[in-house]
Amino acid sequence: YGGIVDDMKVFYCIFCFSISSLPVCLFMKKDGFVDVGALRRLHEVAIDKFDFPKETRDEVTALLNECEDMLNGVRLLQELSPKSLDQLVSYGERISVRIMAARLNQIGVAAKSYDAWEVGIITDSTFGDADILKSSAESIRGIFETQVDPNVVAVVTGFIGKDDNGRITTLGRGGSDLTATAIGSACDLDEIQVWKDVDGILTSDPRVVPNASPVRFVSFEEASELAYFGAQVLHPIAMRPAMKKNIPVRVKNSYNPSHEGTVIKKEHDGTHLVSYKIQE
Repeated sequence: YGGIVDDMKVFYCIFCFSISSLPVCLFMKKDGFVDVGALRRLHEVAIDKFDFPKETRDEVTALLNECEDMLNGVRLLQELSPKSLDQLVSYGERISVRIMAARLNQIGVAAKSYDAWEVGIITDSTFGDADILKSSAESIRGIFETQVDPNVVAVVTGFIGKDDNGRITTLGRGGSDLTATAIGSACDLDEIQVWKDVDGILTSDPRVVPNASPVRFVSFEEASELAYFGAQVLHPIAMRPAMKKNIPVRVKNSYNPSHEGTVIKKEHDGTHLVSYKIQE
């Protein structure tokens, strides 16, 4: 990421607005229909700033139009089912990967965007908290071996998938990390990297202990216990695919890429004291 830190800040904002700020970006027209103009302009700012190709603009516009149509359908029906909510939530990820892939191509990193189901991620039908089916591993591996160019970065949506009936689902808490570990496990990678905004797993909650420092290694078991007691680490569910294949997971910092981060693996090297406040 060296040299594009400022750009990364822009993308970070886009992700937040695309996913978390949907309600504040919608307005009602005089005729009662939903207007996503504010949401549309947020994405157009990035597209115009970097002068992305027409293909990217068209794809983003099509997804925003689809989102607007769905929202107006919800308005007319006065009902928002878990299925419809999952589809609405998916638009942020689907738009973001297209913008990110376009930017990577601009700076000389060959990239292509994929929706999760395009690389073989199939889930059960538990809308809002779906799980990736075990059978997905074979599909993911086959697609990456035969259809994904190893010389091109695959920018894949996290947090979402499709069930066997082709309906979009969301994976719940830790869903984006689960997407990463599921793909890494299916492809038998030597290491899976998860990029956060801290230098790995810290010795204490930095909100309580300002001088908390990162630890080099923790075991999967320790990381699961830390997550249970409130540490902002990988969710235990997200670690399952890596644990099953015994693939190390390295937690790194997007804003400090030179830092080695923390490696989560079967057994850690040495002894490290990690403390976290237990929520009452």
